Amino acid sequence: MDRRTILAVFLSISVYYGWMVVYGPELPEQGEGSVLEEGLVVEVDEPILQNPEQGTRLEAFEETPEEERAWSPCTARSLLSTRGGSMQDLTLTDHHAPLTVEPIYMWLWSKVNGTSEGPWSPYGEEPGPVELQSKAGAAFIVGSGDGSGARVPMRFVSNDDRQVVLEGQLAPGVSVERRYRLESEQPCRVFVETVWRNEGSAPYAVDRWVSIEDEIDPAGGGMMARYTSLRRPIAHVGNGLEFPANDESEPIEVLEGTPVWMGMADRYFGILGMVKTTDEGEISFHNEPESTVTSVVYRVEGSLDPG
Repeated sequence: MDRRTILAVFLSISVYYGWMVVYGPELPEQGEGSVLEEGLVVEVDEPILQNPEQGTRLEAFEETPEEERAWSPCTARSLLSTRGGSMQDLTLTDHHAPLTVEPIYMWLWSKVNGTSEGPWSPYGEEPGPVELQSKAGAAFIVGSGDGSGARVPMRFVSNDDRQVVLEGQLAPGVSVERRYRLESEQPCRVFVETVWRNEGSAPYAVDRWVSIEDEIDPAGGGMMARYTSLRRPIAHVGNGLEFPANDESEPIEVLEGTPVWMGMADRYFGILGMVKTTDEGEISFHNEPESTVTSVVYRVEGSLDPG
């Protein structure tokens, strides 16, 4: 491109911007304009509760990084997290995990392909304490929405050997409190309380839920199936037990009947939560597509009125 062409382009751009400054249309002021007047405004189903101070508090909760604290009720051991106020890494220190069975033909095959050393051990190594959750598992997660949304960010208010209290903010004026309390040591029983409060001036029209989730191992077949103890969701509604139908076309399976209890368990041990208030709410299984994590959710529908 020669100098004359460059000069012509520069003059053309200068003339255009000069004309726009003098004769161009006025730009709308902030908050006005035809785009908003034509209705291109996102409508939110959740009510907006006007309170600047509580709004700042909500932002502070969302920006707080996850914190974990150890809590050991009775002889159990766990971590409590501010991410949804959940319980993680739950271990029973006074119970041994079930033995791992290794048939001799599997040991012979591992010797052939070089993946095993030493003599055959029918039951493997001595198992350690029972780990009720995998590293991906969490119990009693607090959330709002359809049961698949994000966990409520929380923070620790107080904790000691018998009780831990966390609190979180769902929206300006709407809070949730999670309380873990050791009720008895013989038998070991922990009371888990979730309290929702609406101190704003408008209803909070979003469902509230508590869930238990974990990573599920694929079921094996053949002769080894009889020895396999797989962790899976389980629930008691109405008069019977329910297990997931494992239908990939239906990622959410709502159970019909009065909620009694729900949890995650194998054939020997499990994490089970009894529903104290059974006059409302429903239990459902959630199987995320393309994920090994599944969950069982207790959800209460309807609006949370002020006060």
